[in-house]
Amino acid sequence: MKKNVLIVQSFGCARSHKIASGLGDKGWKVSLAQMGIKIPLWGFNFYDQIISLGKEECTHKCWEIALESIVNYTDRWDVIHSSNTPDGFSVFLDSISKTPVIHDCHDALTTFRHRDSSQVAPAEFIAVQRADGVIFVSEGQRDYICDTHGVDRDKTLVFHNYCLGKYISKYPKTKLSDLDGNMHLVWEGGIKIGGEDNAEWSDHRDIWPLIKLLIKQGIHIHIYSANRYDRRKNYLPVNSPLLHWHGAVPLSTLMRDMTQYDAGIVAFNKTYELFLDHTLPNKMFEYVGAGLPVLTDDCRDVKKWVEKYGVGEASLSGWREGSIDKINFNNVEPYISNVEKYRWEWTIEKNIHRLEKFYAKIARRGR
Repeated sequence: MKKNVLIVQSFGCARSHKIASGLGDKGWKVSLAQMGIKIPLWGFNFYDQIISLGKEECTHKCWEIALESIVNYTDRWDVIHSSNTPDGFSVFLDSISKTPVIHDCHDALTTFRHRDSSQVAPAEFIAVQRADGVIFVSEGQRDYICDTHGVDRDKTLVFHNYCLGKYISKYPKTKLSDLDGNMHLVWEGGIKIGGEDNAEWSDHRDIWPLIKLLIKQGIHIHIYSANRYDRRKNYLPVNSPLLHWHGAVPLSTLMRDMTQYDAGIVAFNKTYELFLDHTLPNKMFEYVGAGLPVLTDDCRDVKKWVEKYGVGEASLSGWREGSIDKINFNNVEPYISNVEKYRWEWTIEKNIHRLEKFYAKIARRGR
């Protein structure tokens, strides 16, 4: 193998950047093709080449022409890793590429994220059926897609949203709870805020009712989010001295910052039942990487994962109905030893060999 891969995606994505970092450390040359190149906080230093597929608002025809010009006139890549939605990217690549195409179902399967899936399900079916390989973020996600669309499991891989081990801090900060005696929880990732034009997909990130319940118990909530928040245009649905908005910070900073909190929150407003039941989000692995137990609700695969490995509990269940049990240090202390056990195991670096092996398997089979 040449150890060259092309990652294709619509928009910037933490999962892709982490995978690119892990592959680069193993000597791979990773190229990125995406729409509307924007430099994320952690930069594009993981990539050997950056290719723009046009502006974010460009039409399908625009990115199709760009992709065809890239893919059809070179054999430099061993595989093409089609990441993130829309499934149309993989459908188009499958129709033109001479290089094996791997479809990464990612956190957001198209059918899962649309209430009316009648228009988008065919694209998902074609993407997973025609792709030479299919990658999933959880076992539950693979089971659902393989059973629904009749996908051959031999061409699939489950590769979780592991954290980057290189950013796990060896020098944690002092726990804020040791300083003030109060509990401090952290939420990492997108969150629905008021005043902006929120797309329908962001509804599942509306966890403000949960935040209000936690603040009512006297718990500090720290939010790290890449959401655009302009005090002149937006508002936060909760106004409290216990709410701390930290905005977006580089991943290396985030991983060290989170060490000062007591636990991380994984909860979603279940607008899309299937999608949320079958995801294992980036934040869960990054909390553990920062040494934090996970507090979750009844999102199925997350609940099963934290209970199976003893790294947290589903003590936030019931918040959508307006109540949760009392949360205190007894909800996190029993899990700290297991978190320490797994924090260095659930990393890209420890698991990237599995993805390399899968790439080699798919490349050998050809198209």
